[in-house]
Amino acid sequence: MILVFVGLMIVSVTMMILNIIFSVNIFIILLPTLLLLWLSGIIFPGNFSRAVALFPEISGSAGALFVGILFLLTGISSAIGTNIKATSGLPLSFAYLIIVLSGFILSLCLGRAKLSFS
Repeated sequence: MILVFVGLMIVSVTMMILNIIFSVNIFIILLPTLLLLWLSGIIFPGNFSRAVALFPEISGSAGALFVGILFLLTGISSAIGTNIKATSGLPLSFAYLIIVLSGFILSLCLGRAKLSFS
């Protein structure tokens, strides 16, 4: 899973560099975004199953809570994103990099935590 996060970071930095070098182009924004979504689709099932596996006796409620928090975070990030005034794709690439780094740090922190429910 760490390799996927490294791939996400490489795509984000590449998108940032391309936005600095070239002018605004739909392919410079669209292709890295599609690659980021594809790589995120690799990470999501693993994180979802890990979140639900922590609470096997209430897996339905745990899944609903996980998806509810996911929708809440998506709404908050969309609200912040609508207020960003941009004339290039650089703010978008910075936002992707911040999201990838925060997800990576959170994944490392949660991966080391040992939870026991007895």
